Amino acid sequence: MTDCPRPRVLVVDDWSDVGAAVADLLVHLGYTPRVVSTGAAAVDAVRREPATFALVLLDVQMSGMDGPATLDAVRAIAPSLPCVFMCAGSCEYTVDDLVSRGGRAVLRKPLTLHQLGEAVAKAIGTPPRE
Repeated sequence: MTDCPRPRVLVVDDWSDVGAAVADLLVHLGYTPRVVSTGAAAVDAVRREPATFALVLLDVQMSGMDGPATLDAVRAIAPSLPCVFMCAGSCEYTVDDLVSRGGRAVLRKPLTLHQLGEAVAKAIGTPPRE
């Protein structure tokens, strides 16, 4: 019996501790995370490997290129790549704004394992892993 490959998730968060914590949760859920800390690095990762990622998990509020701008640039390369936004505290965008800009879901930080698992599974169309 051959194991199915673990879906790869691109995690984009400008706080390295948050990116690492989200990556740990994703590993626990059975995904393979790749963490980057800027929108530009996310765009570069997708440009280099456009078919590699099953999902981008994207912080909304980042210095430089924010989450929605990053998603616009990523979608220019990989138009069908699903996105789940993450937002902490007060956010300049509403949930409706983020969904209308292409987010499949919007998660509030701090994330729980259950919330993350459900959102990721739903966004990529797989059963939840726990």
